[in-house]
Amino acid sequence: QMRLEARRDALQSVRSSVEDRIAGLDGDEREELTRELLDAASTEFGDDDEVRVYGRAGDEALISDVLDDYDGYEYAGEYDCLGGVVVESDTSRVRVNNTFDSVLEDVWENNLKAISARLFDEEQ
Repeated sequence: QMRLEARRDALQSVRSSVEDRIAGLDGDEREELTRELLDAASTEFGDDDEVRVYGRAGDEALISDVLDDYDGYEYAGEYDCLGGVVVESDTSRVRVNNTFDSVLEDVWENNLKAISARLFDEEQ
């Protein structure tokens, strides 16, 4: 039981470190990732949709600059996340969560066994 708790604590520590590094991304790297996540989300919306984009409070200027390249898209406010975007439209009744958090969650869940094996030096 203690060993399982130690492993759980170690995995949580690694995840927290990853979240801190993601939150600390800035400059061109942050812009490139934000743009890629917005591009991926935009495939869900039609040309006539009025699209609202939400993001991390500190990314408002970045997101607004990126949105200059998108007709019918506007920055709509803050979303509590590490970065990335949440994109929605009433016209399409679609909401796409392309935040750094959601990407990390997918990668973490899909690779947890491999992460654990590497951390604890186990055979796969």
